[in-house]
Amino acid sequence: MKAVVTLKSGVAPLRRRAALPQINPLSELRKINEMKIRDFGKLLPGWDGYGALPIPGVVITRALGVISKLNEQPLYVFPSARETIQFEYDIADASLEIEISEKSVEFLSIDGNVTDEWVSSDINDLFRVIDEFHSKARIL
Repeated sequence: MKAVVTLKSGVAPLRRRAALPQINPLSELRKINEMKIRDFGKLLPGWDGYGALPIPGVVITRALGVISKLNEQPLYVFPSARETIQFEYDIADASLEIEISEKSVEFLSIDGNVTDEWVSSDINDLFRVIDEFHSKARIL
């Protein structure tokens, strides 16, 4: 029979528990986003109930390439009826929407009352814009 050590207060000490595995929220969110994007590639014609076409394979590939390189993962990733994949970031009263298509990246930035939209054919602009958005948000 095991002896139980009792503290002066009359309460037995807690047993040591095995250490919980460390979870990296960034890598977990990246995995979730990758799964979502792969699932977008399985959408059939009319997936939105209004006749939207499937997301082209090249858009899926581009979006997966972007997600794998991002240090700041978007919380919102979804397909659009424009055959694109959209990422959204929201911090305080600032918002950044990014739409990835076959040949371009479209940006919509809302910061308070200021709205800015632009299009780029250079996928690397996406990384710069996301970094700037998060850098500015850290200052706030």
